[in-house]
Amino acid sequence: LEKSHDAALPDPTWMLRLDGLNLSAPASVAMLSDALPPAWRRWLYVADPVGTLRHADLRFADPRDFDVAADFDALAWHAVDALPGVTSLRGNLLGDAEGLNLHLPPHTAFGVDEPHVFRQPLEFSQFAGDIAAWPGDGGWRIGTDALDFEGAGFGGQLRGAMQLHDDGSRPALDLYAVVDHGEVPAAKLFWPINIMPPAAVAWLDRAFAAGNIVGGRAVFRGDLGDWPFTNLAGRFEARAEIDDTRLVYLPDWPAAERVHAVADFVNNGLRIEADAAQALGNSVDGASATIADLGEAVLDLDVSGSGSGKNLLDFLKATPIGARYAAQLLGVGVGGSGKLKFHLHLPVTQAEQLHLAGSVALSKDDLIAAQYELRLQQAHGTLKFSQARFDPRDLPVTPAAHPATS
Repeated sequence: LEKSHDAALPDPTWMLRLDGLNLSAPASVAMLSDALPPAWRRWLYVADPVGTLRHADLRFADPRDFDVAADFDALAWHAVDALPGVTSLRGNLLGDAEGLNLHLPPHTAFGVDEPHVFRQPLEFSQFAGDIAAWPGDGGWRIGTDALDFEGAGFGGQLRGAMQLHDDGSRPALDLYAVVDHGEVPAAKLFWPINIMPPAAVAWLDRAFAAGNIVGGRAVFRGDLGDWPFTNLAGRFEARAEIDDTRLVYLPDWPAAERVHAVADFVNNGLRIEADAAQALGNSVDGASATIADLGEAVLDLDVSGSGSGKNLLDFLKATPIGARYAAQLLGVGVGGSGKLKFHLHLPVTQAEQLHLAGSVALSKDDLIAAQYELRLQQAHGTLKFSQARFDPRDLPVTPAAHPATS
């Protein structure tokens, strides 16, 4: 460290060259220096940055006049206010007061902690690319053309910019991400706990039990202070195509298996449209699930499908309705085939208030009740059910070759 005597340089100007340094000690000294603005000194105190400078060259006259070139390793700091914390950052920094460029080489492991939004830090086995930062009116802007990332069960690319405000308020984001592969359970890392009640988080964790993300895209544009944009001051959209997914919409109902669907998040709402699935051997021809407001977490589920009489009966027996009428359904058999439709309205935080309305359309099926030695043929009509009961009334049948109505 030396003071420059070059007449061409402002006075005083300090020149620093380092080859190997633990960052915690210089950060502690910088907290006590009046050369740094108060906001910077506070950040150094609370964030408590640590890491190693493998090599650094710094010319410093004042915060508006400096040059820096540095290689660093294992850089980390705690989350402070609107700024997330990071761990295991490795790369090199080059720049001056007009702008900085951070290069993260391939195979860089990286972690980011945003405790006000996500339940746990996001860990990446790879986070590589270039990030630029430059000052502007009201704060610094940070942007990237492309950052390639690989996390636990997902991978893709991120690009866009972040505006940091001088007043310390939450930053504004203009980001775009592409997920080219992933596993459905990895989505639980990204549920925003700052807007979602615990019951909604628990439902999403359970509902998306397994499956693959074939491809996904997301865009976030707006000030984080306005999130989740109920004031229409910003926009968040994400779309993911999922395949071979297991969807557990209710814990005591048969799960939907081998689901192929598209999930759309818009601001604080979610909609899932499925075009293929199976449930206990029955084929789901179409299904839609909507949560208009993740903060309120009310699920509306519409399902239509078809199956053999036996499989449809097995489905009914596996539901709470079937459990309630287990004695009556003992020895009951259904032949032929049918079509199933139902609508479920479920306040996730008050599951006891669910409302279910559905029907099974039978087409010339045989109905057998062994305990009553009863055999009904040519059953043709609609069997209705709700969360409390099922209703076989007004169902045309043909016992002993004579038309009748159940």
